[in-house]
Amino acid sequence: MYTEIKQKCKISAPVYIRFRRFLIKKIKIYWARNPIKLGGPNIIVQIDEMKLNHNVKAHRRAPKNPTCVLTMVDTSTIPAKGYAEILKNKEAETIIPIIERVV
Repeated sequence: MYTEIKQKCKISAPVYIRFRRFLIKKIKIYWARNPIKLGGPNIIVQIDEMKLNHNVKAHRRAPKNPTCVLTMVDTSTIPAKGYAEILKNKEAETIIPIIERVV
């Protein structure tokens, strides 16, 4: 991805890295100030926990480190609002605080 940006924007690697860090910092500040809130009174929020993995059909092997994601979608608005977060583990102690924070 960096090579495409480098070619199109004609920037060096250090400039790209600084700009990327700057954007990530600004995005984190924005979401800290404007947290996502889904649902409300009499509104259903769909919640799903799923495992994402990349299976190559030729090898037919399960990945060594599959990634689990918790997704929540509020379909009461058009377009629907959603939230997804990568889970470190699938224990209730991890999932419940995320749900309480978002819903």
